[in-house]
Amino acid sequence: MLKRRFFVFAVILAVFLAACGKKEEKKPVEEKKEIQQPSTLPQPLPVGHPSIGDMEKGAPPSPAGVKKAEKPVRLSDEVKARWKEVELEITDNTARTKDIIKVRVGSKAAIRNTGYSIKAETFVPDYMMMEKAVESKSSEPNNPAVLVELLEGDKSVARGWVFKRFPTFGTYKNERFAVALVTPASIKK
Repeated sequence: MLKRRFFVFAVILAVFLAACGKKEEKKPVEEKKEIQQPSTLPQPLPVGHPSIGDMEKGAPPSPAGVKKAEKPVRLSDEVKARWKEVELEITDNTARTKDIIKVRVGSKAAIRNTGYSIKAETFVPDYMMMEKAVESKSSEPNNPAVLVELLEGDKSVARGWVFKRFPTFGTYKNERFAVALVTPASIKK
């Protein structure tokens, strides 16, 4: 009986040692894609994003009237021809009023009797930010946005993007006048 146990132990030990000494079969090497590690260098923030220091202090994103570097807008002739005006809802937080104003793209319209006006610089029906420019994926209003500028007389007071579906996402900020994109109006052919 002792011989039998010793034999079984020896067989198990031999199998174990054989398995440990066995070389691994080489499997075909899969092509590895290089994964870019995040840079430790400071990266530029998106257009309209407040500086990190301002966010920590709770300060406003930028002083009124300061224009930030932004990407150019590239639109096809089809988009430019189709979308000629927009309707904006202007809320005057001081006077506690709301007005719907139609503004021709590239033009400005007065805001009641306030001395202010709003300019619709450009309208993008299907907003998409590319590496070097803002473009429209199509001429359909799938993600409509308008670049507006608030003017007091001829002085720029605020400027930024207003999105129809994401009203709090835009870069336009002004304490007195809130702007919302109501509907883009298209020119039917």
